Amino acid sequence: MSPADLENRLTELQALTTAELRARYAEVFKRPPPPRLGRDLLLRVQAYRLQSDALGALSRRAQKALKLPRNSSSKSTRVLQPGLQLIREWQGDIHIVDVLESGYHWRGERFQSLSAIARQITKTRWSGPRFFGLTDS
Repeated sequence: MSPADLENRLTELQALTTAELRARYAEVFKRPPPPRLGRDLLLRVQAYRLQSDALGALSRRAQKALKLPRNSSSKSTRVLQPGLQLIREWQGDIHIVDVLESGYHWRGERFQSLSAIARQITKTRWSGPRFFGLTDS
């Protein structure tokens, strides 16, 4: 895909309604979008997918540069405020986790830890904070 074609497709994407973006998301990712995914994120996720398909994914260096800065005074995981949403793409699927007062909500179920959710997603043992990009390592 040429840069001009990519730009045209991104422009077309911006002109779609929320309903059209939801339908297109289902087409591209082979499953319906999460019900609470707003227009802005639907647009961004699909724009990123178009760009990465056309130009390739981000380099390791770029991925590392985009990580959120860490509080250098503490080695612990960030404190997550209730109402926050964690979003992680894994093997083409978007996973959205809602932070609750006590625990987490993912795909209609309540979990006590991020690690339990990461295990469900990956089918292997993962550190939940690490899987969701909340730690440096």
